[in-house]
Amino acid sequence: RLTVRWVPGHLGVPRNELADEEARTAAGGETSERRSLPKALRKGLPINAAKARQTHIEDIRGRAAARWRDSRCGTQFKLMALDLLSNHFLKLV
Repeated sequence: RLTVRWVPGHLGVPRNELADEEARTAAGGETSERRSLPKALRKGLPINAAKARQTHIEDIRGRAAARWRDSRCGTQFKLMALDLLSNHFLKLV
């Protein structure tokens, strides 16, 4: 059986105030000692596959851009591209 109760936010409700404070603490980077957590949470939370993939792709793109920027070809291409741009365009940018 499920009971739903309306709670007026966190204002003045002691358990909600405590939950809010704990959430702020956790968001700040502090965590509980593993031994004080329920056994199901001691191993840590599962990894979000979509976020892991997104982070990995961003990392690869960043490293590729840095390698191109620092490479001889990348440097020469940048100089060549600047030479090809018109003075009018450069003034606009």
